[in-house]
Amino acid sequence: MLQTRDQLQAAAPATSAAERETLLVMADLYAIITCVEYLERAWRSNAISDADYTRNCSRLIAQFRATRQLLTDEVPSVISFLEEHRLTARAAVNRLQVGVPATVEHANGGDETRRRNFTAAAIQATEAFLTLRDALELGERSVDRLLPYLRDLLLFLGKVAVVFETADGEATTQRERIVQWVRRLDTMRAYEQISEEDKRQLAHELDTLYDTFRRRVGELEM
Repeated sequence: MLQTRDQLQAAAPATSAAERETLLVMADLYAIITCVEYLERAWRSNAISDADYTRNCSRLIAQFRATRQLLTDEVPSVISFLEEHRLTARAAVNRLQVGVPATVEHANGGDETRRRNFTAAAIQATEAFLTLRDALELGERSVDRLLPYLRDLLLFLGKVAVVFETADGEATTQRERIVQWVRRLDTMRAYEQISEEDKRQLAHELDTLYDTFRRRVGELEM
């Protein structure tokens, strides 16, 4: 199992300064993933409020991204990192791949505050749609450029979750396809690019979801 910071520092004389720093960052990554796993369990068992969960989960996701960027070469895959250090954290892996708290991913739209702010939130979501669409039209295929746009889109769609409360589940299915894109790109290196065919498919699925989104917003604002 990966050592703690104190254990690593005790062993520091046997390694170079650069190696010690890498080990410390890896220990931080291990700790963050473990915290996310326990946080997910606590939320599922109603041991923490939605507000506290969302705040802490958002912070841990941000810390994970910052730490992961420091280990691009050493940790090409989170899955392999977990296997190497014998850590089982399925819930954490799922949450970190999606990149937003479960309260955002599975928002049910029942919050009256969200309804009162529906118009403003719909504008934010529209801007996120158009920003990502513009990037694709300009030929952007880089993971480190597309992934933040995708995560922003999911975040803003979570604020207008009432849009996805349809009897046929069409909108939810379309949104889930965007979630799958986030998960897929999260497994790739920052410098990698999706293929031209994948870019066209992503643009198609984005347009389909946007059309449904606009129709539902119009229905709800009538």
